[in-house]
Amino acid sequence: MENKATFTIVLERNDGVVRAQAWLKGTVLMEVHETLQKPPGSIEVKLVGKEMANDRKKGFHLPLGSNCREKEIFEESRVLQIISDKFEGGTFSYPFSIYLHASIPPSMVWGDKKTGCKIKYILHASIDGFRSVERELRVVGPPLSSQKHPFFLQPTVFPLKSKLKVSQGYVILAVKLEDSHLGKGGNANVSLSCRNKSSLSIEKAQLRLTERIEYATRQGTRKKKKVLGKMPDVSLSGLVKHTTGRASSMQHEPGGVDGLDYVEMQGDLSFRHNTVRLPVPFKARCSYKGDLINISHQIEVTLLMKGKTQVPKVRIPVKMFDPPVLETVVHSPSQAKIDEVATTIWPRDDPTCVHSGAESTSSCGTPSIQEELTAKERTF
Repeated sequence: MENKATFTIVLERNDGVVRAQAWLKGTVLMEVHETLQKPPGSIEVKLVGKEMANDRKKGFHLPLGSNCREKEIFEESRVLQIISDKFEGGTFSYPFSIYLHASIPPSMVWGDKKTGCKIKYILHASIDGFRSVERELRVVGPPLSSQKHPFFLQPTVFPLKSKLKVSQGYVILAVKLEDSHLGKGGNANVSLSCRNKSSLSIEKAQLRLTERIEYATRQGTRKKKKVLGKMPDVSLSGLVKHTTGRASSMQHEPGGVDGLDYVEMQGDLSFRHNTVRLPVPFKARCSYKGDLINISHQIEVTLLMKGKTQVPKVRIPVKMFDPPVLETVVHSPSQAKIDEVATTIWPRDDPTCVHSGAESTSSCGTPSIQEELTAKERTF
């Protein structure tokens, strides 16, 4: 059949983009040039997704060699039966559909001249297992759900000490995040409340949205962190920058949060007196935790104090998603029609919280949490 027939994969979307939590639909076209007395028995269509991590010393575009690590993260196949005793010349089409679950990560790539990582998807089609054609697909993450996952850090004491470890009092900080699940191109709405029980003045508050990529190569774990967006000088009307009247008799050791401070700070957050909108760029990658690649995001809230002292900092883990889809049809994949798109509401989860201070740590569990490839992406 080598010269008598050729076949290609044609997708419903010509750009090769498919969204997770939806159906990949296409057709295998077989063009028969001469009559086939013994036509093939079946066509297998298979979609394979892999994590890839690599170290290179002489350039990103060199062959992978022994330094590349791979981990298969997705495989789904369909067998298309060919029922015919003989094929005359012509073109024959065999449609297929593969459901991509919401849990699979989007395609992504990161790298420089020496090291890099990638999540890639390859669609294979083979006739009777011996002749094949393939193409790379770009998988986009599932859309952001309309269900909110708020985060709240209750009023927490942060002791302040100088570089010489001398106590300088403390501050009380509370943070509320309207939704810890963020959509690219949207905003993170962060509310702050602070009470100063120290001998220092608060110069300003600073917010940063960060992205951290970790990937495991054969040479070790590589880490890359970058700032996606920041508000370096947040000046809010309700942010108490100077010591309050009740702090005139300075306590150099924290005595906890008194009832009045707690009620006032809760009111600051509830009435959103001190709320800022931190932009989320489209260039952010979707959050993901895999065997070789981990992509995580945080919002960092820092109070910068006057003088040389350790500064209070709160790190709030968030999850990054692609923008929401305005109109969707919810259904079970097993009962789906091929022309429908499924959208699943994400379950209600408590976001992980970690805050850092001289004597303060806290954490609570969260499920694990990518950028759409550019037209000129780097390839392995």
